[in-house]
Amino acid sequence: MTEDLTSIDGVGPAIADELTSAGYTTVDDVHDASVEELAGVHLIGEASAQAILKGDDEAHGGRPSKLEKYKDDILEAAREGLTYEGIARVAGVGVSTLHAWRDEHDQFSESLERARAEAERELIQDVDAEFVLERSYDYVKTEKREVDLDADVDGTHDVTAEFVTYSAEDSDDE
Repeated sequence: MTEDLTSIDGVGPAIADELTSAGYTTVDDVHDASVEELAGVHLIGEASAQAILKGDDEAHGGRPSKLEKYKDDILEAAREGLTYEGIARVAGVGVSTLHAWRDEHDQFSESLERARAEAERELIQDVDAEFVLERSYDYVKTEKREVDLDADVDGTHDVTAEFVTYSAEDSDDE
């Protein structure tokens, strides 16, 4: 049975494939290996082998994830209503990296979506609700107004104003 070797700190999909090809099919197989044995696997050097065995993801020679470094800033940017592109700029990464982090880290993804929902609620309160309703729900505002008309009007003709029609009540033609 092959286990998911990417659950080991410092082991990504490419290294997991190389470990499996080299005969390491379980997490225990990897942990039981020596530094020299792991360092002999393609894509793994001595520093990476030591990091894998110590469970130290940042020490394996790869670039540390910016997610942990900028996670609080990312969530704050989401709470401020920034787009995904804007949020990614806060962390200094591309939007595709931000989406990859969402896909790979369920807890981060949930936190990010909650933060964006908070921003959405705030933004909706700050904008003209009528504008949002018109654009999102095809809402059309209509209103009825009473108008006092103080003018000399010939009772035989209807007088029309915008949206309202007035006619003489005491017409002799009826």
